Amino acid sequence: MFTSKVINSTETEVHLGLSPVFIRALMSLRGIKLSDIARERNVTRGLITQVIDGNIQSRPTKELIAKRLGLPYEVLWGPRPEREAA
Repeated sequence: MFTSKVINSTETEVHLGLSPVFIRALMSLRGIKLSDIARERNVTRGLITQVIDGNIQSRPTKELIAKRLGLPYEVLWGPRPEREAA
């Protein structure tokens, strides 16, 4: 799905951000390569993939991707967590 995901509960509506497919599409359209993000963060390309897919949490990596895309963190990933692994 290419739009934001929203989960409705009995009391709140939680915005989960954009789908990994849509994030990758935005990166591709803007000429941003996973390897560029990996090099800038000094991590592997595989780690970047895992972050985008939601399998690994890395706020600094998510913030860099958002910055490079020129979008607010919350648009891509949903609300910022209070604490998330580096």
